[in-house]
Amino acid sequence: MSQATHVALALCALSGLALTSVGSAVIFWRFQGEEPFLRVLWPAFLSSLGLDIGVASLFLYCGHHLAMLTVAGGLLTAAYSTLFCALITTGVARIGQQWWADSRAIVSALLWYCHLCVYLHLAALRWPGLRGRLYFVAVVAPAAVHLTAAVLMMPFLPLLAMLPTDRLWVWPALLVFHGLSVVGLWQSLRDSEWLEVGLLVPPRGRGRPPAEPSPHPSSPTRDRVLYQLPGLRPGPSSLPSSKISRPLRVVQLTDLHLGPFMSVSRARKICATIVDVLRPDLVLLTGDFHTPATEHSQHGYLVQALAPLQPLAALGRVFSVLGNHDVETVDTERGVVQDLAQLQIQLLRDSDALAPIPGVGVVHILGLDFAFSNQEERVWAAVAAHPVPATADYSVVLLHDPQWFSCIPHDRCSVVLSGHTHGGQIGLVSWGLRPTLIGLLHGLLCHPAVEAASCTSPTLSSAPPPLDPSSAGPRVTKKGFALSSPDHGLWRHGLNRLYVHRGQGFRSFSENFVLRVGVPNELSLLCLHHET
Repeated sequence: MSQATHVALALCALSGLALTSVGSAVIFWRFQGEEPFLRVLWPAFLSSLGLDIGVASLFLYCGHHLAMLTVAGGLLTAAYSTLFCALITTGVARIGQQWWADSRAIVSALLWYCHLCVYLHLAALRWPGLRGRLYFVAVVAPAAVHLTAAVLMMPFLPLLAMLPTDRLWVWPALLVFHGLSVVGLWQSLRDSEWLEVGLLVPPRGRGRPPAEPSPHPSSPTRDRVLYQLPGLRPGPSSLPSSKISRPLRVVQLTDLHLGPFMSVSRARKICATIVDVLRPDLVLLTGDFHTPATEHSQHGYLVQALAPLQPLAALGRVFSVLGNHDVETVDTERGVVQDLAQLQIQLLRDSDALAPIPGVGVVHILGLDFAFSNQEERVWAAVAAHPVPATADYSVVLLHDPQWFSCIPHDRCSVVLSGHTHGGQIGLVSWGLRPTLIGLLHGLLCHPAVEAASCTSPTLSSAPPPLDPSSAGPRVTKKGFALSSPDHGLWRHGLNRLYVHRGQGFRSFSENFVLRVGVPNELSLLCLHHET
């Protein structure tokens, strides 16, 4: 970077921070009475915009790759902060009560502190590492709650801008978004109860049922799990049914995202429970192991977190693929690959492996590598290059991003395990309902044939048919649109089944900013049953 560029960025940073100071002074020292709404709104927004420009310029000055992300996150929180402050400032004189004025000052101060925490946390990513509980409470938690509230507010922004400023209920109503975010903070810090989830998968070979052509062969549909039982259940399931054989027991780890919310000790405890209590046949990892706080660190966080899995890995029972955040930079990718190799975890990058399981049979595992370009063609090529052997009793495909599920030929009879969506991240799953933010976008953006199945349990006779085996697979209807993918749970596509795991951790806006709201994490033991 040239000296002239350094000087220009430094001047830009100083001017932005100066604009912040002037805007804040105009708000807090000049507008103390009844003022037109817009006269307060614009100085408040300019102060936030100035802070945004200043911090982003400093990031660019240091060569930080999160500069543009800071602009986006800052403008989003600026819109929320300025709207809130302008509403409560213009309402002080109209209501004419002293407690209101005192409350306005306290709420405004807290709001701007949370807004500042967004920048402080992004700035701290310049020096990766886990900083302890005090930093989490003082900076990370306020920043995450504030930005999550801003995201929840965005669809209602035009309505909020028209609220009357002389009503007592206005600013408490705005605090609803922060209240929901606090609930999300609690959900993001706790682990869900372990579940045993039964999946009914089509039989391979001659037991596969025939079917007739489907009018919408390229659209996956939502399916129902066979059963869902709470609690830790070591050993094989004892579900009484003459049609159910000994299941393949699998634990999926996905989207750990080690960082402020998913600490090393928390992830290590999950892995220890898997090995010591559940004792599954296979442990399958579907990518996204880090956040910026840990991905460039030299402390070996991933090795520490996954260390309890090493005895299973030495037996050839642990397999992994990479996610989108694992291949964002060369250094991140190299670090994850080295850590997995150190733990003897088999990394599958458009490659396959056979895992013989006593009492179950041979499991064929195909791992599809993540790529930011030509992913559709890569999936076709990998699937075509690695057919399921005739000796395999189960076919499992590891695919980080579920939007490419439709690229797998209908007649492969595979169980595809994915993550990536964090279960939709914001939704109503905690209250027993399916809708999530990503799910609603999926319904709007994808083929109209995508709809929830009306059956109470999966039946093979209603499954869409296989395509011609010589076909490479159907094209997805919205190629390359990251939001047009299934959000969580079981899905079907021909004779294939897709299970989208909600993940153990989460990550958004590059760091843990938008919290889980109404969508808890998932800890589950998947039991794959053949129907005989």
